[in-house]
Amino acid sequence: MAKHVHAMKPRPVSQSAHRNLVGIDCHHNLGAPAANPDPQFLSKKAGHQAEWGSSEGRKFTIDFKSASPFAGHVFDLPVGGTVTSGPIVGQPGPYKYSLINDQGKETDPTIIIQE
Repeated sequence: MAKHVHAMKPRPVSQSAHRNLVGIDCHHNLGAPAANPDPQFLSKKAGHQAEWGSSEGRKFTIDFKSASPFAGHVFDLPVGGTVTSGPIVGQPGPYKYSLINDQGKETDPTIIIQE
């Protein structure tokens, strides 16, 4: 009897078991990278951390080129995985970042840090 192998689907990233992790879904919109939601609001007081994942299970790079609200500036989202920002260390306000897909295309979503 032959065994059937089923591909595993990536888990949704909009909900996280950890209360302080706020999900951002990286996906493609007509071949261009996109983040959902955009903008994403995070609270420094609540101890929020961004957690990027891909509902498509694809690889992305998150690059805060000018200023980052986190200790790190570049985050690599692996195929089928997630990456977490770590605690907020920056001041409240908007932070643009580049979301770069596995084909080198990019877009510039925003994270807004609130107190």
